[in-house]
Amino acid sequence: MVALTRSLLNFHSIGPLNREPIDGEMRYNLTRDQFTRWLDLIVDAKMSIELTFDDGNLSDYMVALPELQKRGLKASFFILAGKIGGSGYMDEDHIRKLNAAGMGIGAHGVDHVRWTAYNDEALCNELQSSKAKIESIIGQPITGAAAPFGCISPKVYKAVRCAGLRSLYST
Repeated sequence: MVALTRSLLNFHSIGPLNREPIDGEMRYNLTRDQFTRWLDLIVDAKMSIELTFDDGNLSDYMVALPELQKRGLKASFFILAGKIGGSGYMDEDHIRKLNAAGMGIGAHGVDHVRWTAYNDEALCNELQSSKAKIESIIGQPITGAAAPFGCISPKVYKAVRCAGLRSLYST
């Protein structure tokens, strides 16, 4: 059984990517002004919405973090472990600073691949590797993962449990 227990708003990149887009992600890209207008709407309306960010883009640290802090908001950031330190992505220090600022940190896999395309063993390895890499950076356990492209299935739920994660986010 799937329990939907909260409302959330998912962001990807803000402003220029400074790298090649992945699989049509530019349709999810916001300008800084669009992003701040969303945050102001949430604050002004006193809305109870969980904010999440996928991929680990550099804009998560450079743009989102200061804008969230300015408004007293928290968010969860789901990191692609295989992209850490790559062009246009956060590095280990950025991720540690997000964590130190009280932001949630979770897994988004190693690469940006539909988890439903993997066999059971490969998927479990994908999630365990991602989880281990991120935990080694922040020095504490992570409990959540966000499925790339929102692709979930019973085997994805099973792999999330196999990797020792407790929550799964999807669009």
